[in-house]
Amino acid sequence: MGFWKNKILPAALALGMICSTSVPAFAAMVEMTLHYNGAAHSYKAEEVHITINGKAFTDTDMPAVIINDRTMLPVGAIARELGAEVEWNDTAREVYITKGDTKIIFKIDSTTAFVNTNTLFMDVAPMIINDRTMIPVAALAESLDQSVTWVDASRTVVIESKQSTQSVTKLTGLGLPSSAADTQVFTIQANGKITNYEELDLTDDKIVLDIYGVQNGLAATTSATNSAIVTAVRTAYHADGDYTRVVFDLVGKTDYTVERSEDKTKLTISFGNNVLEDIRVRATSTTDVITLYGESALGATVTKTNEGLLVEIPNASAEVDEVDCDDLQFIDRIYVEPTGLNSLRVYLDSSEFLEYETESDGEEFVIRVTASSVQNMSYDTKNEVLKLEKVADMNIDRIAYNDYYQKGYYELTLPADYENDYGFGTWKINSDRVASLILDSSSGKTVLRFEQNQASVYQVEEDSKYYYIYVQDPRDVYDAVVVIDAGHGGNDPGTIANGLQEATLNLNVALKVQEILEDETDIKVYMTREDTTYMENKDRAYLANGCADLFVAIHMNSAENILANGTETWYWNHSSDPGELTSKQAAQVIQNYLVSYLGSTNRGLKESSNLIVLNSTTVPAVLVELGFVSNLGEALKLSTDAYQQKAAEAIADAIVEIFEDYEYR
Repeated sequence: MGFWKNKILPAALALGMICSTSVPAFAAMVEMTLHYNGAAHSYKAEEVHITINGKAFTDTDMPAVIINDRTMLPVGAIARELGAEVEWNDTAREVYITKGDTKIIFKIDSTTAFVNTNTLFMDVAPMIINDRTMIPVAALAESLDQSVTWVDASRTVVIESKQSTQSVTKLTGLGLPSSAADTQVFTIQANGKITNYEELDLTDDKIVLDIYGVQNGLAATTSATNSAIVTAVRTAYHADGDYTRVVFDLVGKTDYTVERSEDKTKLTISFGNNVLEDIRVRATSTTDVITLYGESALGATVTKTNEGLLVEIPNASAEVDEVDCDDLQFIDRIYVEPTGLNSLRVYLDSSEFLEYETESDGEEFVIRVTASSVQNMSYDTKNEVLKLEKVADMNIDRIAYNDYYQKGYYELTLPADYENDYGFGTWKINSDRVASLILDSSSGKTVLRFEQNQASVYQVEEDSKYYYIYVQDPRDVYDAVVVIDAGHGGNDPGTIANGLQEATLNLNVALKVQEILEDETDIKVYMTREDTTYMENKDRAYLANGCADLFVAIHMNSAENILANGTETWYWNHSSDPGELTSKQAAQVIQNYLVSYLGSTNRGLKESSNLIVLNSTTVPAVLVELGFVSNLGEALKLSTDAYQQKAAEAIADAIVEIFEDYEYR
């Protein structure tokens, strides 16, 4: 075996299941006992599918299994399916695979393999499981010049010969409306021809398209659709039928059309022009009830204005222009105006302070209006300013500011009790940044609690008539804003090995990064958590989208191979990244600093569209894996305060460089 001389260190090729999309509930289960490493192990998991150049592959003797987050396959059948010959050396416990001029050797329980004159380092070793030689599928396929991808929604390993991947048709783009008021048109773009697709009539609140012979290159979920009709677009590739399913979640039944472009590379989904057919009103002893009737679900949104309430209806025309309000108590006038952008505005004018609730039921949209206990103030939803009339003296320099952004609110404590001047209770705002305002004077001082839609900065000013409370985007106040995410937390400890818990290590490093960056007066830091609490991944992304220029998630790694070590940084570039800074560029800067400061093995950059904190962010976002807690030597380093401090300094210094060297807005 003397034909290996030169050595290379490729990126890890074992197929990792680092994904966030849920598995369909109808997936078949594999339940069996696995015998390896001298012990029996119970195994139960959803079935893993294999496709090779579009054709389903099944080993009837042994299914593919997931061992420590790695997909393992019996070597014989899969190698022969890929056109290779296989020999087993029982004495050396080695597998020899030959295909043309390519010669490969895998050794049981060794993470080192040989491919012709190159040495291949894997982060998971071949194993004997149930008397079958099992190897990491990506290591074999890549060695035989095959491309390998993992489709999480259908739990499918897709193997394709690299010379044929150029002809594989994928969905590559999702076009969205520019705003909720704009024409509601969505586009699905492919890099080749869409020869066959089917519309499925399942429920009134969904549009389902199955696009055949096309793989999925889109994010699993897109929730920021700029639409009052479509709440989310979800995509998943189904290898068993070789189609990608695209689902549009709707607010209700709505007319639409699907058209394919002349070159067959694009589908256009257009929502028909709705019609506001009628507005009816009635009053109870405490409530005004206004009901809007449409030809289909209206997708209406309501915001508070200085004059009352504003109802916006996208993609609609009206058969009514004004409504008799003589029987109503709180609403003085209701009238309808087109916006010129193929949408409508319905104005509910009132001289009262109002509270309201809404309900959508098919073609009906109901608004229930009651009187508010709030007084002597108004909220400008366009400019995000709360105006308090100067009905009482107040020293605004004595206002206390408390930011509880992780809990979703911000409090201003006024210097005295102003309940008689400004009222009490909850006042619905429903602006872009503020959901509602709660006034509470039970402590002897009036507290204004802003229930936030986005983390915000508050500034108070005054003139001769008003106190102004400005609710501002942090990016309009600070030169740079970063969200630091300590991964996992709460009931989610992350990976656990060698006596270490990932969530705790992540938090330790994140807090050190926060402490360092707080000395940078030009950088504002927001944290997804500062203790053992847990924040949903989608909420971590949402926090960043509403306030930040950069998102950095901190994690620790783990592998079945206890020798696996080093630092890697994950990213997914967004088409929406503002400025010139991309997620990949940010990832490279942070990776360079970490490897330099820590002296760790450089595992390079990893790209993934399946991590929620990467695919649901709209600002440059990265996820760092500082090291492997499963590696005893690296675990000992990661457990020390000094090593954590080095990691924090590397991340903080990288963030400073990113903001200094790149245009990020």
